[in-house]
Amino acid sequence: MCIISVKYPKNRGWVGIKNRDRAYQPVVHIKKSFRGGNERLLLWDDGTKWTEGVNEFGIAVLSSAAGGPKDMKKDEKIPSDLEQKHSRDGRKIRKALHEKTLDKVVKVLLDEGIVGNTAVFSESECVLIEAVKVQLDKSEYKSETRSFGKNEILVRTNHGLLIPTMGYQVGMARRSSELRRDIVLKNLEKASSPKSMLDSMSITNKEEPQYGPLRNDKRKALEDGSIPLRTTGQLLIIPKERSLHYKPIMSKVEFDLNKLNSEDHKTRFEVISKNNLIELRNIPTFLEYIYS
Repeated sequence: MCIISVKYPKNRGWVGIKNRDRAYQPVVHIKKSFRGGNERLLLWDDGTKWTEGVNEFGIAVLSSAAGGPKDMKKDEKIPSDLEQKHSRDGRKIRKALHEKTLDKVVKVLLDEGIVGNTAVFSESECVLIEAVKVQLDKSEYKSETRSFGKNEILVRTNHGLLIPTMGYQVGMARRSSELRRDIVLKNLEKASSPKSMLDSMSITNKEEPQYGPLRNDKRKALEDGSIPLRTTGQLLIIPKERSLHYKPIMSKVEFDLNKLNSEDHKTRFEVISKNNLIELRNIPTFLEYIYS
């Protein structure tokens, strides 16, 4: 699954990063939407229609599943017909990003029943949503929210802390979820810039790739026969700049800078790496402030 982290570096405001883990190579689109008169800059999975991103009001949403079928294909190889149509939580995030304030974005996500670990953040605020559909009664929705102070760090993987019964509970999946969170949290304490935050999320484990924050697992299958999860890309969002940055690792990316970065737009996109790009026009230089 995935890792999300949000920290408040000095003079940056809240900055969010996500390692997106899949067991297949996704085709990712970077899109802008002006539907409803509001500008939204979105990462869009072509197979599942999973979506997250930032809007013109400087509000961002990143989310990590918690041991459920969220944004997953049935066999992690070929999307089903239903999954080709849409990801339910992706749709909920797209809807929430129409809102102008962080509180309203949180309210829409809760009203729509978002599940998993979801970070909603702006330059000055950061809120975590932990939510789950109770297994014994799938119609029952349980959620907890928590605001983070500027001296705190938000890190979530694939289990719950506000809702301890949420997500992976046993086995390698739980161990991986705990280890990856601990590693990222420890290293983020020393991070003082978006670049150093990204470095904290880029640590690998050579002995057991599933236990590293950045999963570069080359195996075709694990001992139990399951397909190993791999980090397909890293997403970085800086609400102060209304900017979204994507580093493809094991994904193909399509975007058109002529449509994404017009001078009259309020949001902007930058690519961190040009690996595996299948459609690219006017490759930008990654902004120098990321590395300062």
